Amino acid sequence: MNLRYKQFEEEASRQHFPDTNDLERCFGWAKYTHKEDSSSSEWRPAFIEKSKVSGGQYTGRWVFEPGPKPTDIAAAAAPPTFSGPGGPPPPPPKDNKEEFVELDRTKVLLAPRVPKFDDHVFPEHKQYLEQAQMLRASGKSDWEIETVLNKLLDDKWEEHKSQAQVQDDSQKWPRITVDIIRGYLQRQQELHAKATEKQVAAQYAKGGLFG
Repeated sequence: MNLRYKQFEEEASRQHFPDTNDLERCFGWAKYTHKEDSSSSEWRPAFIEKSKVSGGQYTGRWVFEPGPKPTDIAAAAAPPTFSGPGGPPPPPPKDNKEEFVELDRTKVLLAPRVPKFDDHVFPEHKQYLEQAQMLRASGKSDWEIETVLNKLLDDKWEEHKSQAQVQDDSQKWPRITVDIIRGYLQRQQELHAKATEKQVAAQYAKGGLFG
């Protein structure tokens, strides 16, 4: 194989950071606050994942780490100070790396329309999304599935309004969209594939599939 063509193939198949979208994280933008500049803010590219601390929030790290703070630069340029023999040693240099703070959904923009890691499902949607695979298998398109599931959701809302004596629709549950349906089904397929891989690995560990 031509060496240049091989290099071209490797470059073409290499995942670039804006394409990151897996079960752990995805590419996006997050609001960064400049604490040294009157708390001004800007959107910066970041690798974003689900927070392990707060439900419904995100965490991650910046694609391009922020540079050192002006105060740290000045401290590094200052001559060292010594307290003399027997005195305490000088403090260790500061780590200029800034941590990615916990952010809610309003301060994060996810690049993929359907992030693979974001498996958040509204509780009111769950029982209807579980029917999506059966409806797709019956030949319905995702758009038709959206219509069917939202009709069921609307009927459930009207029942809830009657039982809870709700007067208006201001607190009505969010609609089930095609993106929500596709994201849910994709995650279910990936979970099924992982479970199958574990079963196959367990069979091999016990002496092979045909042992």
